[in-house]
Amino acid sequence: SPMRRFCPAVALALLVVGPLACSEPRTSADSGNAGTLRSGRDRGPAARVQRSTRTRSGRGDPIHRLDSLFAVADSLRIEGRSRQAAPLFRTLRDSLAAAGDTVGQWRGELWWADAMMRLGRRDSAALAFRRALSLAGGDADRQGWVHHELSIFFDRAGQFDSAMTEALRAQRLAQGAGDRPLEANTFNALGRINSLQGRYREALDANRR
Repeated sequence: SPMRRFCPAVALALLVVGPLACSEPRTSADSGNAGTLRSGRDRGPAARVQRSTRTRSGRGDPIHRLDSLFAVADSLRIEGRSRQAAPLFRTLRDSLAAAGDTVGQWRGELWWADAMMRLGRRDSAALAFRRALSLAGGDADRQGWVHHELSIFFDRAGQFDSAMTEALRAQRLAQGAGDRPLEANTFNALGRINSLQGRYREALDANRR
């Protein structure tokens, strides 16, 4: 079966971070950390992927172990430890690609891109974001999360017009998909972008939402 190609690096990573896998990821107030896990109540794509994974796997199989490793990687990402999270997301992305799990691969690719962006590896991040957008397919919610991350990418590069375009695109997709956490993140992004461009009234309006 495809899961027989389960990457040995995943098993090694689980041995290294195993104790963390038993603890729940912490809540983050960082608007840039889209899709964070909020004590099992999060409605972002990360939580949805985890719930769908649990329904098709037992607790001892490789898919569940990947699910647990995602929780560890997400915890590191939320804590701002991108350097530690990056190799886990890369391993998850590659293992899920080998397993034919497009949704899981999309999630791994998106957060691998986020880690590359935060580590200053812009070329790698840009390429990974393009792959994540392709993996999102026709799913408006997944597309929205990629565009939200791209708004952060362009914001960090000082390309505010592109950042605004991506944030507005993410907002429309979030509203169409009914994804309130994503929509809230886009308002935060728009507030920051407007503020950096001196449009303080628009920034205040966005932040009040």
